Amino acid sequence: MNSRLSQPACQISPNRHPKYPPVILVLGLTHVDLIRLPSGTMPPNALVHFAPVGALDGEVLAELKPSTIISGLVSRGSDAVELAERLADLKYEGQYQVLATALPRSDIVKSEISSVAPDIDVQLLETPVQPGA
Repeated sequence: MNSRLSQPACQISPNRHPKYPPVILVLGLTHVDLIRLPSGTMPPNALVHFAPVGALDGEVLAELKPSTIISGLVSRGSDAVELAERLADLKYEGQYQVLATALPRSDIVKSEISSVAPDIDVQLLETPVQPGA
């Protein structure tokens, strides 16, 4: 297993057999960030790997075969548009979920991200603004 990634809970079938849990790759976020995800976003049986955004490459995608990738709208050194471009360049075809606090025109943000990666299912996961934040 690549040392840039968290360790898996079990081996994953390369064919994504239905009896195996989905694999989710979380880039540039922490366990605490995932608490903010809308209820029902994360399958309870998912195998979740955490990695820095800079760890994403073809080798990581080939090794993990994630069905979903989650990142923040903006993280250290990159944003969701740049990450979507990189995913498209790597021929990723799964779901890309972008975590963001409530946005006034989320449709525009989603459209911009989708425009650079038309073959990727982009979803914007908005969380409410926390009081006092």
